[in-house]
Amino acid sequence: MSDSDGLINACILDGKGGARDLDWGEVEDWSAAEGLKWMHLDRNGTRTEQWLRQKSGLDDIVIDALIAPETRPRVASIGAGMLLTLRGVNLNPGAEPDDMVSLRIWVDGTRLISVRLRRLKAISDITESLEAGNGPKDIGALVAVIASRLAQRISPVIE
Repeated sequence: MSDSDGLINACILDGKGGARDLDWGEVEDWSAAEGLKWMHLDRNGTRTEQWLRQKSGLDDIVIDALIAPETRPRVASIGAGMLLTLRGVNLNPGAEPDDMVSLRIWVDGTRLISVRLRRLKAISDITESLEAGNGPKDIGALVAVIASRLAQRISPVIE
């Protein structure tokens, strides 16, 4: 998958700690009956906003929050889902760790859509654990692992 088109990675969780990768076509054809979906998007990707507005089925308020240029950490219950904006330390080459990186998340009972502006190593950790078959087994566990990985990476910087 190409970051330039917006889809960094997408997968269906297998319920055992692994996942099956999806491409854009499979993302667009996905239904909840297929399993729990995680999509990780690049906010600046060429297809990200278009997909969110035309195909995701999300409310405009949620979409605007996912692609907002500036964010503050928050959690908001909206309908049957939850909108979270979390922050992690910037561990990208040449960056200052205190220049926090935001991760915007929409989660409902069947899918998690995360949107980033800059890379987060915490997300790479999770995709690697899914590839190895020892990742989160459901959407709730995925949210918890994302928050935990972000906190683990912040801790040494704070100390």
